Amino acid sequence: MAINYPAFLPAPLVSVISEDEARQLSDEARPLYARAQSTDFIEYERLEFPAMNRYQAEQFNQFWQVDLVYGGAWFNATWPLPRGLVEAVRKFIAPPRWVYKGKDYWKVTATCEVRRRSVPVIAVPQAFSPWNTLTASGQDPETLESYWTFTNSNNTATGRAGEANVVSRDSVTTGNRHGEIQLAFDSYPIGLAYVVAGISRANPESPRDSVAVAVDGVVWLEGSFLDLVDTLVNGDTVGVAVETSTGKVWLSVNGVWLLSGSPSTLSNEIATLGPGEFWIGFGLSSSIDALFAATLRATTPFQYSPPAGFTAWYTP
Repeated sequence: MAINYPAFLPAPLVSVISEDEARQLSDEARPLYARAQSTDFIEYERLEFPAMNRYQAEQFNQFWQVDLVYGGAWFNATWPLPRGLVEAVRKFIAPPRWVYKGKDYWKVTATCEVRRRSVPVIAVPQAFSPWNTLTASGQDPETLESYWTFTNSNNTATGRAGEANVVSRDSVTTGNRHGEIQLAFDSYPIGLAYVVAGISRANPESPRDSVAVAVDGVVWLEGSFLDLVDTLVNGDTVGVAVETSTGKVWLSVNGVWLLSGSPSTLSNEIATLGPGEFWIGFGLSSSIDALFAATLRATTPFQYSPPAGFTAWYTP
């Protein structure tokens, strides 16, 4: 699979090129000698992208972080250069610089190394599946290699993975719903960089991008720090309650609703996301081969009773 700059993202608005010495040169200790013909083609390009809305900014960041593995991989892009529309491969030589312009728009500047393209850049197979769902049976769609084992009627996910999100098989769009995620791990905090559990508005997507609580006690709202609560321990159960008509979300740990939340009275919610489609699940990043498991309870019996006025996430 080729790594291509996403066609739906804007091309750079400004491109400033500086050339690098590509000729074969003699040793510095000797009289200077240079071949008349260059041995390679290298340029450095300073890029300024037009202001991106929130969705474009998120997709650009995902391209840089996931597809390019934090900007380390080459990618194909046919962008207008000062010398014309030239096919080339590029690689970010530093993290992009982000500037918030207001009204949910972001300006991105970056510097790339540019080489002429002889063959398209092909993605290096990843050692883990970045997205796994219950419906996909834990298989990476590229390699069909499974990194997760699903048991307990596909409610318990167990595996070793570098990064993954696992969500419930069923989403909800109507009613006041409740579900649970019980965590199990054997090597935190050494092996697991982060673990979050909560609610997602897309499949696949990390709950950290919607509403979640992390093992280190950080409450996440749409990818940003919201608050800090007690750290979680092995065996803790995270409860999720959502009023789908408004998108109000509450989280609990072992039956105690966080941040003075009260879903039974529909008050003190962590966030109001608006109506939509919701999944329960977890996301993690593992720095080493760390065993992790989670049980998703979308139907009765729950470990902790649903709040008054809320029904099971899934009713057969």
